[in-house]
Amino acid sequence: MPRATRGSYPKGQQRRQRIVDEAVLVFGRSGVTSGSLREVAKRVGLTPAGLLHHFASKEELFAEVLRQRDEHVRAAAG
Repeated sequence: MPRATRGSYPKGQQRRQRIVDEAVLVFGRSGVTSGSLREVAKRVGLTPAGLLHHFASKEELFAEVLRQRDEHVRAAAG
């Protein structure tokens, strides 16, 4: 019997969102270049390796930060 495709779990989605929210604060304060994945991971109670389970790289995390920002701007603009 084929296995069903696994979807995102609510807990994992919440963790990803918390990582993005903390990345906004870290990158906003220190800049993307100086803001570290280690600091973001620490703020959400993960190791850097644990954070990389959710986002493959700093660039991927930053791209998600920008995507969500753009989404909020579009929603606010109507």
